[in-house]
Amino acid sequence: MRRAWSFLVVLLCAGSFAGAESEAQRAWGELFARSDPAKDTKHINAVLSAIGDDVGKLRSLISADVAYKQFSAGWGEHHLSAASGGRRFDVMFSVRVPGAYTTEKPWPLIVAVHGADGDGQTIGDLVETLLGEGVEQYVIVAPTVGGMRNFAGKDYQVRAFLEPLRWARMNLNIDDDRIYLTGDGYGGHCCWNLATMHPRLFAAVVAMGGLPCFESATYTCDMYMENLSNLPVWALWLSPPETSGDVIHAGVLCRKAAARLKKLGNPHFKGSEVLGQTADGCIPPGDEFVDFLRSYKRQARPEKFAHFFHLPHHMRSYYLEAFDLAHEPLDFTKPVTVMLPRGQMLTKEAGMKAKRKYIAKHLFKFWGSLREGQNTCRIRAYAIRGLRMYVTDGMFDLTKAVTIKYWSKTWEGNITPSAECMLRHYAATRDQRALILNELDFTIFGKVKVRY
Repeated sequence: MRRAWSFLVVLLCAGSFAGAESEAQRAWGELFARSDPAKDTKHINAVLSAIGDDVGKLRSLISADVAYKQFSAGWGEHHLSAASGGRRFDVMFSVRVPGAYTTEKPWPLIVAVHGADGDGQTIGDLVETLLGEGVEQYVIVAPTVGGMRNFAGKDYQVRAFLEPLRWARMNLNIDDDRIYLTGDGYGGHCCWNLATMHPRLFAAVVAMGGLPCFESATYTCDMYMENLSNLPVWALWLSPPETSGDVIHAGVLCRKAAARLKKLGNPHFKGSEVLGQTADGCIPPGDEFVDFLRSYKRQARPEKFAHFFHLPHHMRSYYLEAFDLAHEPLDFTKPVTVMLPRGQMLTKEAGMKAKRKYIAKHLFKFWGSLREGQNTCRIRAYAIRGLRMYVTDGMFDLTKAVTIKYWSKTWEGNITPSAECMLRHYAATRDQRALILNELDFTIFGKVKVRY
């Protein structure tokens, strides 16, 4: 009789466990059926309740996540609504899904950015040609920019590409360590900008015929190159005319940026200067294009990195994000007026040097340096009063105390993985490769807050 009762208890426990597991899977499916899971607190709480806030159970759900939509093979047209500067605008984009696509495994993705006279389909066709038979190994996302085709690094221009990328990561099973970026002409300008201000998103970048384009590009073309220290970039540009003294020529600006990257010692930068009159010469051979992409995966938490920026929507890089700036951002919609030293002649060169010095002084900057073997991270910042650290999976040994050196302070303490933190970030990005376990806020005044 005792054995019978024991057997019954085992059956009841097994049934209870299976029921809890089924409830968690049901809640998971309902969460990711939402149009914007990250904003759906009700369904996030339902998942957390079903797993009892257990980090291990959440990891299991994430690693087995196949709750993606199934798409037909080939090209399809999509659209979404994006926001910038308080106004909304529609974004059209083309998506190519491989014939063998299945939600059961993650797929590499290429974001393709078209030229001034093109659209998503034209750049998509070019990338398809460059990939050759390898096209069946990638998902391709190719947005179309509406309105004026004069890229100037404005937020709405960048949103037109970041939002379709986010859509793809949420709706298709994408390998977040193998997201690549490429574009030609106007798209090449955008590639430089996206790669420099959002290096944490990409594994490698091929910018064809573009220039390092940021606000006030004549002065700033090489001012943010520190941001690219860990990102493989292949830039192709047209050689400027030998007689040209015009510093605005794309080739001149690319040369300046390439020289800066060489000085910084980026081992993964490849610069190709092309002779010719048209940007067609900036399109690389397909086999070299494919080999370059295949050579790299994303560095989610580089040992060392730096991030320079002047706009609030560029405050995040890798595992750090500024949340309190020490002064107002630069406004390039207004003329930059500087005073030259007394006695110095006003020349074009002197004026440019003075303006570059002024801009550099007003940039926001931060640096991160990990020493994983020592469970230590050093943080430095300039013109920033508060920084947030996103503690990613594998960044530290969380069974031991962690040491953070920031400004002139040192913080030492324990960081506990949080299921809520993990799920909220995963619901926003669906990034399985860089799970965020907790967040820490540091201020210049010495205050530290573990957020979860």
